[in-house]
Amino acid sequence: LKLQFLYFIGYLIMVRITAIIVSLFILSNAKVPKEQTTDQLIDMCEAEITHDLERKFKGTTLAFVTPWRPEGKEVALKVAKKLTHISPFWYHISPKLIPSEDTTTWEVKVEPAVSTGAGSPDKKWVTDMQEKGVKVIPVFAFYGWTKVQLAKFFTDKKSGTVQHSVSRQIVTTCKDINCDGLMLDWGLVPINDYYEPLNAWIQRLLGSMRKFITRPHQFMLSVHPDPTHFSNAVFESLAPSVSKFVVHMYNFTGPALSHGPNAPISWMKDLLNDWHLIDRKDANDLVVVVLNLFGREYRSEFALDVDSYDVETGDPTDDQGRLSRWDITGSQLNKLLKDSKNSGSELSHEWDPTYKEFIIKYATPQGEQRAVYYPSLRSLNRRIEMIKKSPALGIGLWELGSGQEYFYDLL
Repeated sequence: LKLQFLYFIGYLIMVRITAIIVSLFILSNAKVPKEQTTDQLIDMCEAEITHDLERKFKGTTLAFVTPWRPEGKEVALKVAKKLTHISPFWYHISPKLIPSEDTTTWEVKVEPAVSTGAGSPDKKWVTDMQEKGVKVIPVFAFYGWTKVQLAKFFTDKKSGTVQHSVSRQIVTTCKDINCDGLMLDWGLVPINDYYEPLNAWIQRLLGSMRKFITRPHQFMLSVHPDPTHFSNAVFESLAPSVSKFVVHMYNFTGPALSHGPNAPISWMKDLLNDWHLIDRKDANDLVVVVLNLFGREYRSEFALDVDSYDVETGDPTDDQGRLSRWDITGSQLNKLLKDSKNSGSELSHEWDPTYKEFIIKYATPQGEQRAVYYPSLRSLNRRIEMIKKSPALGIGLWELGSGQEYFYDLL
């Protein structure tokens, strides 16, 4: 009886694994209908996360967690065997004016983005991730800088003192949480304008890391996917100093447009070609291409009618101050679908063959037209297959907790 029971359990496991493989194949590779029912979409949203499959991608797989989505830390623990690196977005590097008669006196502080609560730095979680074999690379983001302040940081005659202070604070923080390196995030700052003094500062920062931290560490640089911000010449210049470049390739619409796909695959290929990375053989695993797990929702009637941008968030608004675009997570999409079903409103789900993304179109009970561009197994798989073709590229995910749980099966 015991042997029969074991055979039965083995049979159930094999059935489960076979079902997962078949569903992944169908959703990722089959010809997806141009329209799907709301019930089908809800079933996809509520598909369970699976952790029993071996890691498929053999290069770098880096994921981000953020203070505003602290549930991402729990997701990271669940999918740890799919990851090589995890980057908590925990720290800001911010300019601070010092009260004095001279209003130009200032200093730069390295501070937690969130100082308390679930989204704050968590040393136990760092240890837990490391015990699962994942390297923890916290993000230090330049936050709240003006162009004048940034120029002073790199070119002012006192910039060496300020840079030394920032380096010391970064090293102290990394040593305190016992992490495996750090990532500098520049946001929309054009690195092209400052790459020579930046490179010199990076060398001094790395020297301090080697001097005071005995644990092996990696240095990563997060850059904006725009050749006018980060050119191929700058890439080549900084490459010897950087363990990995991290490129967030999902803001195609950027601040200029309020409607459109998140990351058209042709746009991604063009950017990678600008840096000569598609066919490159001498830059193994040097660039992490970050894919979006979240989607974006748009008010369709303001497709290209952006009057201004929200002061705090930078989101586009129309002439009446109403948001034209906002991010949407997996759980929010599921709620949207259920609300649409319960209200009886029409909803379509279409594959855009040009952009290689899905778009959901629906109307609110008030009759306002909406469009949602949201990642799927099919769209993510297309991008992952593109990344796999180049040994120079790794996979990044922004951000854990924002996508559908079954997305991780592709990794």
